[in-house]
Amino acid sequence: MRIRTLLALLCSFVSAASYAGYAQLAPPTGWSAGTGTERATYRAAANEAWAATNTVRTTAALNVGGRAVEVSAAMRMAANAPRFAARALFVNPWVIAGTIAAPYAFEWAQSKGYFVKDGAWQKGEIQICSSACWLYFEEGHETSGPFYANALPLAEKAANGRHQIEPYLTRLGACEDLGSGSFRCQFRNDAQPGGTPFYFGYGFPRKWAPAADPVGRPATPQEFEEDLAPTTMPWQVPNEIPFNVPVERPILNPDPALNPQPQKVPTGDPVAIPNTNPQQYRYPSTTVTPSNTDAEPWRVNLNPEEITTTDPNAPTSPNPATPASATPADDDLCTAHPEIIACQSGSATDTPLPNVPDLYTQKYPDGLAGVWSGKKQQLTGSSLVGLLSSLMPSVSAGTCPVINLNLDVGVVNFGQHDISPPCEVWTFGKWVIIISALLLARSLVYGG
Repeated sequence: MRIRTLLALLCSFVSAASYAGYAQLAPPTGWSAGTGTERATYRAAANEAWAATNTVRTTAALNVGGRAVEVSAAMRMAANAPRFAARALFVNPWVIAGTIAAPYAFEWAQSKGYFVKDGAWQKGEIQICSSACWLYFEEGHETSGPFYANALPLAEKAANGRHQIEPYLTRLGACEDLGSGSFRCQFRNDAQPGGTPFYFGYGFPRKWAPAADPVGRPATPQEFEEDLAPTTMPWQVPNEIPFNVPVERPILNPDPALNPQPQKVPTGDPVAIPNTNPQQYRYPSTTVTPSNTDAEPWRVNLNPEEITTTDPNAPTSPNPATPASATPADDDLCTAHPEIIACQSGSATDTPLPNVPDLYTQKYPDGLAGVWSGKKQQLTGSSLVGLLSSLMPSVSAGTCPVINLNLDVGVVNFGQHDISPPCEVWTFGKWVIIISALLLARSLVYGG
């Protein structure tokens, strides 16, 4: 059964792989390709909206077998999206009109001290609010004010008031803005050993109401952009003001977790498969698999295949493809491809192997040890071994070594010859060894 499955999968893989090919999706209207090091951008359509995951969902077009197919796509904002939003926000007409149609974008700019006056952005010098902006106030002063465009002065005032009531508390640095009118200030308790530091939070109500004109100066596009670009942009801003948002590579046919998925596109009517019970039907389909890269952001891989089903009515709309981890059953595969060899009837049998002859006959069963035992006496009694023994020098105590060379070999006699070097050579060698030993001992003891 395993051999049958393996052969069937191999045949179907080879058959399907020969028809696969690349295709390019037609991107949505609002998408623009990047040039050089610039990222691609996307301006969402009126019926699309950016989500809290900083993504927008749209569709791309594809022609499969002569029919137009929509492939869903999702795009994430790039890291430099706040810089592009700041440029669009500075020149957008709704801000100049002083309306509140985009409260998130307006509050984002106001968090850095910007407000609109006389149809232009102003950089506030003091924290007094103009019309059409968020106003912060102390509890109990909802109607009388004073109102502030930023709650920092109220936090500083509250921190100073706490110090006056509890003089042993010393405020450490400026209060920290937590957003939406919430602050925390750090104090040191001088009444405790070591002056233990701790944080205390302040929150201030806010409302949208007019107030006195602020004191400010005209803002420049450069400072406006540089102030807002490093901050966290509310994800609702691209939905409030139209601008081309820098995006990452598109995610094609994403699942709810934004992972790219293949999808199957039916390309023909079902055809009955003969001799099947229950009746089986086969229809052509194309699997569209995302294979896009940064260089080709809308590339897909098209793989035509045949689908087997018991439903005579084939689907007409694209369906999510079977996960790659799924393995077709033997019966389903052979029903879809009864003509392949692996699905033919019959069983495979193995014939017994013939007898294997001996490759060699061992000549020395005892190995090298046996050969040496049998030839040792013969080798030690040879003239060659005697010659080697005669070449060894004769050394006596207190005298120079004597080296005699005996050239009497067998029937050829050339006599004995003294080849000993002069005694001074041995004396010189002795002192060389002694001095080298002293130098080595000094190096081992003192190093270097």
